[in-house]
Amino acid sequence: HIVGEPNFREPRRVRPGNRSGFFSESQLERLRASLPFYKMKGQRDMPDNYVVRMSCFVDLARHGGMALADIVRFCPARHLTADNVLSYPRVKNGQIATIALDAKVASRLREISPEAGSDPESPFRFPGIAEQSNRERWRVRLRSVCKFAGITYVETETGKRRAVHPHSLRDACAIAAICSGVSLENVSRMMGHSNPLQTQRAYLPWIRQRIDHCIE
Repeated sequence: HIVGEPNFREPRRVRPGNRSGFFSESQLERLRASLPFYKMKGQRDMPDNYVVRMSCFVDLARHGGMALADIVRFCPARHLTADNVLSYPRVKNGQIATIALDAKVASRLREISPEAGSDPESPFRFPGIAEQSNRERWRVRLRSVCKFAGITYVETETGKRRAVHPHSLRDACAIAAICSGVSLENVSRMMGHSNPLQTQRAYLPWIRQRIDHCIE
């Protein structure tokens, strides 16, 4: 005997263009080229070692695939091995993310110059302010530098424009790995996802693109 009408729900779908957008290689080149000439609006003196620190921030997100919350907690002594492997527990889910870095990138990240008030062990963290304020500081800094470089938005795979965000660099890291032929399981480990299915849902358009390319 059926008491009420059954609730038949469709399986979860991935909508095209629902990601945060990602930095193109040309945007990254423009960003890095502009950094040495950037001056903070309304400030006479720039924070200590600003260009080097922003470059390392971009490295951690683009080459290390780190989310903003993880960058703030990044500790070179704990999270970077002697053989240039970045390994850390993600703030979001506690999963261990592991990714092999280029030797030059790893070398830069081991020696991040300090800034007044920054934590000696976690260079992107300022102990005197709250966690959310730490994240917001770096979010604003990235957007300001991008604006100076003429980067006012990033695009999704469908061309939809999104506001610049540090996560767009993390997405660029995952997309570059997928397009280079890295297995879904390894991309999942790099991103610190709970399982490969999560990675597949997040980056389905590029996985399909790679499959189509292989078929052709």
